[in-house]
Amino acid sequence: MNPYLRPSTKIGLASLCLAMYACAGGAARQPEALPHKQVSEKKENALKSSSRDTGHSVELQRLYAQAVAALRQNRDADAERDFKQIVKAQPDYTGPYANLAVLYRKQGRLDDAERVLVDALARNPKRVEYLNLLGVVKRQQGQFEAAAHAYERCLDVDQSFADAHYNLGILYDLYLRDYPKAVQHYQQFLRLTGAESKEVRVWLDDLKARMHASGD
Repeated sequence: MNPYLRPSTKIGLASLCLAMYACAGGAARQPEALPHKQVSEKKENALKSSSRDTGHSVELQRLYAQAVAALRQNRDADAERDFKQIVKAQPDYTGPYANLAVLYRKQGRLDDAERVLVDALARNPKRVEYLNLLGVVKRQQGQFEAAAHAYERCLDVDQSFADAHYNLGILYDLYLRDYPKAVQHYQQFLRLTGAESKEVRVWLDDLKARMHASGD
């Protein structure tokens, strides 16, 4: 599993990440697993033939592809302009909001990222990728309880969404210091992802050793 800068979410295209170091062993631990491939029109079922104006729909699909390409190429101003244009034309399609959030987060514009994610979730409240990214943004804002709430909302929708368990494990381990909950979510993440998660297995063993040493 790639570190996100370890990826934990499968939300959008940009693999962005912030490294943190574990309390023991010096292993880099990323507080968000988030490799977000851009949300495509196909996956979002957006900009499709539901539009009565076929020519308009085709133009928006072209604009979406152009915006995604700009984001991949780090042409942020072009990507932002095009995604905003799509949002204005088709406000009920949430993919452009999510991609704007990825862009804003990359730029450190966390309040803007939160705003567009809230807009996306108002239209599509059960998209676990958006909830997970909202949790990442809240953690970066230092709002740890709000981050936990966003991740828990992911699991209310889909208990098998491994990224939320991963992020909750790190959140409870490094930020909220609720070690039993951290153990619970690390274990669930490992159950869902298996042998590919050797780093998390190391963190879990280290956490259990620290809990035992402290009598917890």
